Amino acid sequence: AVATPELFVSTGAGVQLASKTCVFIRNSDKPIDVTAVSDNTLLFCEISGNSLQSIEAYLAFAYKPLFNNSAEWGRADEEQIHDFMSEMDHFIVNVQEALNSLVGGLELVRPKAETQEALGASRNFAL
Repeated sequence: AVATPELFVSTGAGVQLASKTCVFIRNSDKPIDVTAVSDNTLLFCEISGNSLQSIEAYLAFAYKPLFNNSAEWGRADEEQIHDFMSEMDHFIVNVQEALNSLVGGLELVRPKAETQEALGASRNFAL
């Protein structure tokens, strides 16, 4: 059965995410400037039930290309820009490895009923 889409508002404190959601974050008490393209007082993004996958996707497919194509680095020189991008690549690889270790981990299979009975009868095992 397909679940009916649901719209609700939450602080996220008592709700476990089961699907995709759109998150809005106010990071300032000053009023939102609706005439500005982005005044950074209201941030938003879409995340899934798996926050590590969301972070990895944003870093690898949104922020990294954005930084790679940016010409606005302020007073940073070429070496600092290169160092920043190298560290970003390293962090993305670490997140990807964490995802792989969580997904591709060891799968435990429940023993057959006769094995459970034999273990339960011979030792103090609770299965």
